[in-house]
Amino acid sequence: MFIIKKNEKNPDIQFVRDWNSYSWDMRPNKDPKHVEWAKVLDSYGLVQFDEFDNAICKVMERGYIEETGLLDEAAKLDAQFNADELRNEFRAAWGLFHNTFVDNTVELIRSWEESFKRCVRHISPSDLNALVQCLRKLDNDGLADKLIELYITTRGNEGNLFNLDEYSICGGMIEDPKIRERFREQYALKQQIPTLLEVAKAQVHKNGWSSTELQVLKQATENDFYNLFKIEHGVELKNIIYACQRFQEFKEPEYLAIGENVRKALERIGCETPLNALRVKKYGINVEGSTLAGGKEA
Repeated sequence: MFIIKKNEKNPDIQFVRDWNSYSWDMRPNKDPKHVEWAKVLDSYGLVQFDEFDNAICKVMERGYIEETGLLDEAAKLDAQFNADELRNEFRAAWGLFHNTFVDNTVELIRSWEESFKRCVRHISPSDLNALVQCLRKLDNDGLADKLIELYITTRGNEGNLFNLDEYSICGGMIEDPKIRERFREQYALKQQIPTLLEVAKAQVHKNGWSSTELQVLKQATENDFYNLFKIEHGVELKNIIYACQRFQEFKEPEYLAIGENVRKALERIGCETPLNALRVKKYGINVEGSTLAGGKEA
């Protein structure tokens, strides 16, 4: 943390809050006063104003810690420092491999195992792969498999960590067949395919969709959307329908097919009763004059 005495030569608080040394260098037509302010921040070694800095400023402005987020941000920084220390410890264990030609196999393997157990939550899949491959080449398959299982047991809830298909960096670096097998099993175990209702509700609150969500929408039939809209949603119904109708705006055939199923489902509902014909009209569906189906719900 730094303290800057307020005067014309020192930056004001808004300039500090907006500070980013990388983007500053690319700014054209800099104000001369701001150039001097930037020199002050550079002299403090400030690269970017972060959430911890922001929390400290709130404490200074308000005069108390409560509701400033300072303790939370301090805890995050502490966790980050601890994680960096553990990563450095694991890297240091590799010094027994890289920095000598002494026959220290027993000591090396023991150091690898001990540091791995302490640092497992902060070891990347590619580092796991490198360690496992070395252990196998040193005829220690048993320990290699044991560390793979420890990795999965400890970090099993980090579902996307094990997605070799979509996590290209991870997938491209992992060559050990056992790791790939266990990662795929773990990812499949944690991967849950959402229902059409869950996907539709998610669309209400965001722009865009995951590959899994899109697959659910593409597989949904007119009948599926009909049943979705007929569920008692209350005040959410309108937003769910609008979210599903969004796909009518795209030109791509796969999106238009989703929008078409949505439209047909609404037309079907509108044809059931004169009342529903009025209800679907606000969604741009005009079925007035159509023969009322009076059909049963699917």
